[in-house]
Amino acid sequence: MVFEDLGKGNRLNWVESVLRSLAKACFAFIMGSMRVDGTCKSCGSINQDRVWVEPLEGRRMFSLLADLTQSAPTALPLTEPPPVIVQDPTPPASPALTVSPLQFSSNVVTVTVTNNTDAPVTLKWLTMTFPTKNGNLKQIKIGSATILNTTFAGPSVLISGFAGTTADRTIGAGQSTTLTFVFSHNVDTSASSYLLHLNFGTAGAVDVLT
Repeated sequence: MVFEDLGKGNRLNWVESVLRSLAKACFAFIMGSMRVDGTCKSCGSINQDRVWVEPLEGRRMFSLLADLTQSAPTALPLTEPPPVIVQDPTPPASPALTVSPLQFSSNVVTVTVTNNTDAPVTLKWLTMTFPTKNGNLKQIKIGSATILNTTFAGPSVLISGFAGTTADRTIGAGQSTTLTFVFSHNVDTSASSYLLHLNFGTAGAVDVLT
């Protein structure tokens, strides 16, 4: 057993004080258990020459403490959680139907309609407002098929009865077609002078934005 012999001039921190107190207590206990002849009072087998005091420098004391602390278990390093990958939200679906801006030529106004669905769509009815300078609406075509051959005076019309067959007013899946409106006079070329609404029943409706 090893004890530290400390001088009065040394300043001790609390760790050194505890160790010194413990060492003195152990030494007193052992010496109290010894007889004058060096035998143990309880077992008679311990000699005085087996107990000694060895002075230790403060530096060595701290070295012993360092050995003790190095043997203590160390905390495992903290690991960062894996990054959370946020998926981009599902992009909005394309509109079922889209239309191009109005085009003007002589006495004709045209607009292209695109069916973005995976099924055919059929024109059910339409409304149109146009300038009076255009005269009367005389004819409507979808592609090359004529679906209206009756004259309508402006400035607004609602048309739900068509000439030809249902197939003439049908746009195939993923297909585009041109609607042609024929007037009796040269047309006003200002798009803001027109309103056009096309209704395709359950497939939806579309407005020409001006």
